[in-house]
Amino acid sequence: MALVEHPPLRLRPSAAAFDGAIVVAERHRLGDRLNFAGDPDMQAIGEACLRFFACDDLSQTADVRLSRADALLRHWGAPQLAPSELVAASDRLHAFVTSRFGSARKLYYRQCSNVRAEGG
Repeated sequence: MALVEHPPLRLRPSAAAFDGAIVVAERHRLGDRLNFAGDPDMQAIGEACLRFFACDDLSQTADVRLSRADALLRHWGAPQLAPSELVAASDRLHAFVTSRFGSARKLYYRQCSNVRAEGG
């Protein structure tokens, strides 16, 4: 019996290699730079931001969104970014996606499973 080669079950884009030339086709400014207090760990800021963008749902109340942003920033050790700044950045991202892709876009929200309850 011959072995059949299958593609990988999961892809890890961050582990992919690319040998070609990268050309920037367009640039879009989504608003002003984020305001930081002090000298933040940009890796921690990035982790918190990406996770918030992945689970932010505009249909939720402002209080829920701010609370989730605050929990993620605390979890990732990134207190230098205010939760309101993170929510505003997400609003700008959603506005861009909507203006660019209109009704053709559909965002899927992930559960923020890495946000632990207080004391947990």
